Amino acid sequence: MKIKKNGRHVIKTSLSSAVLLSLLLGGQVFAADPLVINNDTGTANTVSESDNSTVIGDGNTVTNSKSQTVVGNNNKVTNRTHKDRDENITDLTIGNGNIINRTTSWPKAWESLTVIGNNNTFIAPTNGIVIGDNQTKSDFNDSIIIGSLTPEEKKTVYNAVRGLSMTVVGNYAQGVSGSTVVGNRAISLGVYGTVTGFNSVSTQNANWSTIYGVDNKITGLDSGLTMENGAFGTMNKVDISSNSMVWGTGNWVTNSYGSMVDIENIDSFDIVRDFRFLEFMEHGSTNDGYSDHMSEIFSDFASLYGGSVSAMGNSNKLDYARRSSIIGSDNILKGTENAVSDYNTIAGYKNTGTNVNHVSVMGTGNKLSDETTDVVIGDYHTLSGGSNNIILGAMEARDGVTTQLFTLETGIPGASVPYATKVKIPVKTHTENISNAVMIGYNTDVQHDGGVALGSNAVASVDKGVLGYNPTIGKVFESEGAIVAFVGKEDWFAELNSSIPDLELAFSTVKTDYEGKFNDYLTKSEEYTQLVQYYHLAEAGPDEQALYKQQMDAAKTALDEAETAMKTSETVMNTANTAYTSAVSEKNKITSTWQSNAAAVSVGDSEAGITRQITNVAAGTNDTDAVNVAQLKAAVDAAGTGLQESNNALSYKDNKLSLAIKDSNGKDFITGSVEISDLANSINTRNSVANFDGDNTITIEKAEGVNEFNGVEYQLKVNTDGKVVADNKGVVNGGTVYNETRVAKDGTYVKQSKSAGENLTALDSQVAANTTQITQNSNNITSISNEVSNITNNVTSLNSQVNKLDNRINRVGAGAAALAALHPQDYDPTAKWDFAAGYGNYKSANAVAIGAFYRPTNDLLFSVGTSMGGGENMFNAGVSIKFGKGSEYSNYSKTDLVSVISSQQAEISAVKADNEASKADNEAKTKRIEALEKQMQEILSQINR
Repeated sequence: MKIKKNGRHVIKTSLSSAVLLSLLLGGQVFAADPLVINNDTGTANTVSESDNSTVIGDGNTVTNSKSQTVVGNNNKVTNRTHKDRDENITDLTIGNGNIINRTTSWPKAWESLTVIGNNNTFIAPTNGIVIGDNQTKSDFNDSIIIGSLTPEEKKTVYNAVRGLSMTVVGNYAQGVSGSTVVGNRAISLGVYGTVTGFNSVSTQNANWSTIYGVDNKITGLDSGLTMENGAFGTMNKVDISSNSMVWGTGNWVTNSYGSMVDIENIDSFDIVRDFRFLEFMEHGSTNDGYSDHMSEIFSDFASLYGGSVSAMGNSNKLDYARRSSIIGSDNILKGTENAVSDYNTIAGYKNTGTNVNHVSVMGTGNKLSDETTDVVIGDYHTLSGGSNNIILGAMEARDGVTTQLFTLETGIPGASVPYATKVKIPVKTHTENISNAVMIGYNTDVQHDGGVALGSNAVASVDKGVLGYNPTIGKVFESEGAIVAFVGKEDWFAELNSSIPDLELAFSTVKTDYEGKFNDYLTKSEEYTQLVQYYHLAEAGPDEQALYKQQMDAAKTALDEAETAMKTSETVMNTANTAYTSAVSEKNKITSTWQSNAAAVSVGDSEAGITRQITNVAAGTNDTDAVNVAQLKAAVDAAGTGLQESNNALSYKDNKLSLAIKDSNGKDFITGSVEISDLANSINTRNSVANFDGDNTITIEKAEGVNEFNGVEYQLKVNTDGKVVADNKGVVNGGTVYNETRVAKDGTYVKQSKSAGENLTALDSQVAANTTQITQNSNNITSISNEVSNITNNVTSLNSQVNKLDNRINRVGAGAAALAALHPQDYDPTAKWDFAAGYGNYKSANAVAIGAFYRPTNDLLFSVGTSMGGGENMFNAGVSIKFGKGSEYSNYSKTDLVSVISSQQAEISAVKADNEASKADNEAKTKRIEALEKQMQEILSQINR
């Protein structure tokens, strides 16, 4: 029956929805008037102010819409108008309880919205595909959702971000604009995010973030932007961080963010401080895809403003760290909110860095806290409170036990399980608060700033400022002043001491001035950047634009002036610094020969009695150079040019007075004699006698009075103030010679009882041994340094390649396992397509695979499959063909075979029944024939008679 009502046709029929749907999908074209079909037992559908619409089911409403096809019950479509839609294009809603309301932008003529499922709600959608239940999203456009939510999840769906260009596949999965989500319970609530894997979540504001794997989580910051993060593997967490990546299992990165999080309002130019941010935000909404320019923008912005940390391995943790990386397992790098650990590299196992900066650690079990600019290569080092240290080698460690407590999340009181684990514990730790130390070798230590320990078990225990031994006075200098007096530079030293405080103050003053001008330049630069943004981005009239231009030019002038002032101040600061450091250096030069101004270099341990020879040492040149045994031998030889001791240098014989003094080589140094008689004859005629060489070394002066011989008294004076120094020709006495060739007290090798020659011979032997050991150690150190550099480079390269290969092998293994999980069903001629999904895991890698199988006949199978996971995607395709005679039933389905067998069974039963009937009939006929034969016999018998 047809009823005309309000210009629309209403048809009541008992045809099933499936039949009508097949007609609709089979090419049936309806007139412009809507076609409404109600079930005989249902309630009326309502269609008003809608053209070219078809409604099938009960309780559906289509209002103010165009080109709508609704199949099901209680669906509601309102305000879905489209003035330019193609004639053969229609929105399709299939299911129950779906609500479609409005559109915010006109779709293309060929675009449509398809919703298949129940209780879905979409406000202002444009186009896309939804297959599932309880889905909801505002501004749904160019997007696909396949999967269902629970009614409770629908109530809490994050709709603050529009649903543009997103793809969501999986039950209980969710996404927002630009996101790709694949997997059950996978969620990506940050724009332009990718989440692939079961139960992995990227929360709000975690924009441009990527997850591959199971049970990973990336958390955004509510009050800012945390973006460009990645988690690859299983059970990893990136929390309130930016530009941070983790690979592996159980890694945590928390609070690793940079200036990105300061940008709270992208519409406020005084907060957005970089054009790059605005440009890639604009890029995200244009769907332009990759370009080198945009890649550089992302890279620059992330490195300048991001946390920029990475962790590769397992069980690594970074908290309040920035611009740092960890490679290995169970490593920890942490800082605090007010003291972030910055610019660090850790590689190895179970290393810990706390409040450290510019630190590089490679090894096992190292612990560094409050350290800056250290390089540690080795195991079980513990450093605290220092800076600028270099360590190469391992510390001695012993086995130990640590007890830990594991708390079960069972809610059972007392469900904590204690357990003990075997650990390595260093036998000793390094001295705290040590800086500028160098430790090379096994179990070395430095106990004072600037010390150097070389060789196994070496300890540098001598501090700077130690006064040296002066052989000319036979003892250690008593003070710095004594050294200054010895070198004869008291006036210059006093002048430097007087000027250094003023130079230091001057440098400090200009340094403070430079820092102020430096900060002023940064402020002016930021102001100029903001005004450039105002000028180029603000939508303003000519007058406002001119004002922006004026402000921008003024800011540029101020910036140039600030830059000039900063550079001028920097020049003044550098000049003051040069003057100050030069004065300090000059002061150090006066005393540095006899007093150390840096801690000692040690090749052993005095406490443990460990000593080493230093061999192959070249001869020193400067006063502060080391000397070798050859130089000491030469010094001994030089000391041998003194005078020989003698008890009979002056003698009287045969009325002759003789003087004979020899040098150490036995050659005559002073010789001469005089006849006493000649002297007596000449006494009254001479008042003075000069030395043979004309100087006043020996003088004879007239005394007052006469002697008992009635002769004039004369005084013989020998000037014995000569010194054993170069170019001195004065006469020295025995005491002077003795003091010059004897030490004041016994030393380790030099003894008071021995002559200079004997002592120098002893020193010669010891210096030779020391020289040999120094040279050997130097060669060993050079060799070790080269070998360590080669090993470090090789290990770094090998680790990188092995890690890459391991990851690729793991991914390929996981992909192969996933592909192997794809299997087709048995042949069914009524359903020739099979689809399969598989999951694979190999070690730390995970992969998923999807495949399709098409079997046109039982003898021919086509297959195609692909796996995805970790970037090592795999693809396969195949065809399977059966050869042989085959059977006429080979292309039968199981249902057909059962039908044929049933039919044949019925036929066999019928044949059996016919056979039984024929048998009975034959038996009856046989009996009748036998009876007839008997009767014939009787008849023949009668005839014969």
